[in-house]
Amino acid sequence: VLMGGGAILTSEWDQLVGGLLLLWYPGEQGGHALADVLFGLVSPSGRLPFAIPRSEASLPPFEPRAERVRYDLWHGYRQLQHQGESAAYPFGFGLSYSCFDISPPELDVGPDAGPISSGEQQQLVVGVKVGHGGGMPAAEVLQLYLEPPGLQLERPKRTLVAFARVHLKPGEQRRLALTVPLRRLAFFDSGRDGFALEPGLHRFVLARHSEDVGQACAFSLPGVFLGR
Repeated sequence: VLMGGGAILTSEWDQLVGGLLLLWYPGEQGGHALADVLFGLVSPSGRLPFAIPRSEASLPPFEPRAERVRYDLWHGYRQLQHQGESAAYPFGFGLSYSCFDISPPELDVGPDAGPISSGEQQQLVVGVKVGHGGGMPAAEVLQLYLEPPGLQLERPKRTLVAFARVHLKPGEQRRLALTVPLRRLAFFDSGRDGFALEPGLHRFVLARHSEDVGQACAFSLPGVFLGR
C-alpha cells in the first residue's frame, strides 16, 4: 500500500509483491476505506490522473526553487508518447475486483448533428454499452481518446477527450452517451489566433488507459476555424 501525493516509482521491486494499492493522502477515515478495499467489501475503481514512468530519466526537469516553469506540448503522458516510451502504469490505469464487457464505440451521425461550421458550440456524441460480469457491485471508468490526423502539424498521438464513471450491479447493463465538444478536437492556430479543426480522418478510441489498444471508430472532419 503506497501513500503519497504524486507518482511513486516502483519498477525496481513491484514484481516482488502480489499487488499495489495507491492510497494517496486519505484523511482520518483512510484506514477504514483501506480495510474495506483490502477485505473485499468495496471494489477499487480509481484511475491514475497521470502516467508513472519506469525510470526517473523519463521525467521532465524539475527545479523546486524555480520562480517560473514553462512546459511545452510534451509533458505528462503525452511526453512518453512523444518519446516512444511505455509507462510502468499509464495515464488512466486502474484495476478492479470485477470485470466489464464494453461494446465498440458508435458515433452519432443522426439528423440532429447538423453541419459543422464556425461560431457554433457543437459536439459529437459517442454511444457505448457496458455490462457488468462480476459478482459484486463495482464501478467502471469509460475513457474516450482522440487520435487526430496530425498532418498539418505535430500533435499528441492520443488525448483524453471524454470519460464517464458508471456504477453497476452484477449482471446489469447500461448504455451511455459520451459527449465531446468540437473544441476538444481542435488545435490552436497561432496565425489566426484561435482554434481550428484539422481536416481529415480522426479516430475515437474507447480504452481502459492511454496505452490500451482499445476499440475505435473513425470519422472525417472538415477543416473549420472555430474561433477563440
